[in-house]
Amino acid sequence: MILSEREMRQINKKLPRPSNRVRGGFDFLDISVNHNCQIEIDPSLQMCVYIDDQCFKFGPDTSNDITQSHLGALDNFPNDTIHIGEGVFPKAIKNHISSPWSMPIWGTDYPKTVPTLESRSGWCCVMTSSEPHRDAIINNIPKSWFEYKNYFVYDDILDSHADLIPYMMRPPRPGESNKIRYNFFIGKKQSNTWPAGLHMKWNRECLIEVVGETQNTMFHITEKAIKPIAGGMPFVVAGCKGFMRRLQHFGFKTFHPFIDESYDTEDNLQTRVQMAVQSASDFLSSSDQQLAQLQEICDHNRKILYKIHTTSSFNDRIWRKIANKIKGLPRLADSTNMV
Repeated sequence: MILSEREMRQINKKLPRPSNRVRGGFDFLDISVNHNCQIEIDPSLQMCVYIDDQCFKFGPDTSNDITQSHLGALDNFPNDTIHIGEGVFPKAIKNHISSPWSMPIWGTDYPKTVPTLESRSGWCCVMTSSEPHRDAIINNIPKSWFEYKNYFVYDDILDSHADLIPYMMRPPRPGESNKIRYNFFIGKKQSNTWPAGLHMKWNRECLIEVVGETQNTMFHITEKAIKPIAGGMPFVVAGCKGFMRRLQHFGFKTFHPFIDESYDTEDNLQTRVQMAVQSASDFLSSSDQQLAQLQEICDHNRKILYKIHTTSSFNDRIWRKIANKIKGLPRLADSTNMV
């Protein structure tokens, strides 16, 4: 149920007041009213909350903002701001609270039904912005792959790989926003949605996806990996070391030994991506893909994702990271202690 600002104000007045000062805007009020906490409302505050004098930043891309602070991502926040992250760095980062839970886990489409693996064929790889690990995917995709059914595009493809452009499902669109890029597929009528999270035709038709995740130095799961899970399909990931292992911590199953995941333990980025692409290649060319076993894994993963969607929320995860900083509230049963 979505509450209006007026309704949240009215509820807030009736809630228990903590013993320390908690001050936030309407985006934090949306969290606090659902966890029985009265706050001081300051409409000027966005995606942050002050507990006493300490600022806590939350919301999408909080972990990414730390890595991009030199680009001005944190200019409007105090230097000692603590970031409730959407990712896990290999080593602890000052003023960063690690969390594997990211908004796209809940923001990505979850179709009620999906085609079986037996009815699918080919592969997909849809990438927009240029990143070293995505360039590495392009470096390792063999031309023989284009003999299979495929959905492929890389908007920021390197000039050195211009020979792959004729194989793309649409011409690359460098320099344009991702919203415009995705609207090519979904039509103008969907232009006000979050297009990257929509379930696309390649998530219904392809047998395997090569995922070029957003980050390659920390675990940060986005719609790029959630869409094949929601779509009931196997995938390999070009991302950080240990990405597949961390997926298992959510309760998901990964695809080894039916798809080789030894790439997940490789330290070197270029080698790791090369191994991931080779794993997909070996699977595509295999005469015994063991689809029945993979179907069980994909079905299990959809059930886990559905459970996450229906028993918790991104806001619940933010609250759990911050609740112990707020003093003097009555203890409530925690309904979000899964994983």
